[in-house]
Amino acid sequence: MTRFLNIAITWSYEVVSCLDILHDDRYIDEELLNEFTEKAETIARQLSALINSLKNR
Repeated sequence: MTRFLNIAITWSYEVVSCLDILHDDRYIDEELLNEFTEKAETIARQLSALINSLKNR
């Protein structure tokens, strides 16, 4: 289970990288970049917390 969650965290970082590329190429503006980056970081933190709670069982 934790392996899948670690992969999900990695993919959330990949999404942020893609967002940076979209912003650099002017497909999305700074506001949208910040909004989605914040959401991806929140998801990564939540996944990390879930992994930690599963390890402490």
